[in-house]
Amino acid sequence: MSRGPAIKRRRGSLVLCGSLTALLLISACGDSSAARYQPIYWTLIDVPAQGLMVFKGSTRAGDLNAWYVDANLNQAALRSRVVRAPAGQLETPTSLAAAAGACVLINGGAFMMDGPQPRHIGLLKVAGILHQGPVPSVLWDGDRYHVARGAFGLTAGNHPLIGWIRTGAEGLRSASRLPRHQLGDPDPLFKRSTPAQPWPVSDALGAGPVLVVDGEVNITAAAEGFWSGGLQALHPRSAIGYTFSNHLLFLVVDGRQEGSRGVSIAELAQHMLDLGSVMALNLDGGGSSALVVGGRLLNRPEGNRRERPVMSAIALICDTVD
Repeated sequence: MSRGPAIKRRRGSLVLCGSLTALLLISACGDSSAARYQPIYWTLIDVPAQGLMVFKGSTRAGDLNAWYVDANLNQAALRSRVVRAPAGQLETPTSLAAAAGACVLINGGAFMMDGPQPRHIGLLKVAGILHQGPVPSVLWDGDRYHVARGAFGLTAGNHPLIGWIRTGAEGLRSASRLPRHQLGDPDPLFKRSTPAQPWPVSDALGAGPVLVVDGEVNITAAAEGFWSGGLQALHPRSAIGYTFSNHLLFLVVDGRQEGSRGVSIAELAQHMLDLGSVMALNLDGGGSSALVVGGRLLNRPEGNRRERPVMSAIALICDTVD
């Protein structure tokens, strides 16, 4: 099991060196990202509160711009929560941050605009209230598959969790091992072949796929029912993860612009591992990718400062600010 990345200091910047094992795993999956991957060199740019650090980084080739936040949730002054736009609405990330009183905020899960009101895709639970359940199944090429998709959650004690989540009469349940999708099987997952346990979270947000599992790159896209070829394409992307020592990590990578090409899902997973993630999850990406610090949007998702309204986000609340 990996214990996090090797860290070197070079002229005031942090160099996070990825593991060869992870690159071999990416290569074995048939994704050319293993050859394209380059480590990101990080520079500390802000310390908004005790235990909270903000970094900006780029590759040696200068073809990526990225930002990440390291939040030590062992600090009593730092709390995390899932936030949502008012019912039936979308809000910009900076507006969501202002409404929540958040010192840091990252965009959350995907949403659909196929009806009179936007709807969240998958799990959304805020302050103990379940607004949307996990995705139970997906339709692909005329067949329906029962799935369990990745989700991020927070316990009442402010501990982050990432797992593959389903729901039933007994509430949210998390798989103890990865369940594969099931074709045309009406029996819910986790009840027959896959052990599960209650998922005791007060806040939760569905997204996916899971990127890092037990300190190793493990992209569970196929098992979660993500079969789109877009996962290998280069796009702006966002991810969330946490370390063995209860540090929460936010990562945003810009794309679709000169100077920042974007990343594939495989590259995103490797970068989350480089930051020390023991578990990591892909969030909504593209023009929705956004990182807000101190009320200001740091990144440029598609080469401009225009914000795309979103439905959900993950916020950090700084009870005391230096």
